[in-house]
Amino acid sequence: MWTDSFNLSVLDDELIDLLPKAGCIRTDIGLVTFNNNLQKFYNNIIQDDRYLENLEKIHRKGIWVDISMIANLPYNYSSNVDIGYLDKYHQYIDSVTLNSYRAYKSEMVLHPKKYRLNVLNENVLIENKIAPMYFIEKDFKKSLEERKMLYRKNYLDLKDFFSRNSIILNSKYYYALVCLYNHFGFKNKNKIKENIVKLSYFPFHDKIH
Repeated sequence: MWTDSFNLSVLDDELIDLLPKAGCIRTDIGLVTFNNNLQKFYNNIIQDDRYLENLEKIHRKGIWVDISMIANLPYNYSSNVDIGYLDKYHQYIDSVTLNSYRAYKSEMVLHPKKYRLNVLNENVLIENKIAPMYFIEKDFKKSLEERKMLYRKNYLDLKDFFSRNSIILNSKYYYALVCLYNHFGFKNKNKIKENIVKLSYFPFHDKIH
């Protein structure tokens, strides 16, 4: 049994049908953002129901679906568009890996002026954790403190959406999934999810992990 990262835009029905036969129990799927303007900005093409329908197909095969979302991308002033899209497909998502934007060595980081960004060295407190804020958009007309408020709100709005829809947040449980799939099989993903939810509330789950 194994797990790996997948791109919805290159999956087809034949490959999805083969995944459980080959022992794939979990898919890690990056969705980045559904905002149309930001998709052009980041060259992302997932805002298309042809691809998003693959979430349902993977789910119906009994495979665990984990999506990766990045809150607080530069120019992402609101998570409402992302939440609107996710609301149509949340029943096919088992867990989510939710992160705030991190400044890796990308074109945006190396050439911020090209993307109309001013470099910052600021921190934002989100639920007793410090999230670094690397940029402020040159087009942003309000104050730095107001931008920090949006930064915090975007993350918390996404987290609240996932919590309300019983989507497990930032919990991998690879070993537990292997044991549960080995015991229950692909046809009983509901039972598997029930047990993972119980494990996520266990006070020492980090040590177990």
